[in-house]
Amino acid sequence: MAKAIGFTPGNVKYIVGKSLAVIEKGIDQETYKEEIRNINK
Repeated sequence: MAKAIGFTPGNVKYIVGKSLAVIEKGIDQETYKEEIRNINK
């Protein structure tokens, strides 16, 4: 998933971990998208 949306292979593990952590919080889809867009900020 992370590679498909433009993240480098070296960041995939971090991106997936962050994605799962955000999903576990039970957030809505828009908040999820915002969190992933701003992952490095």
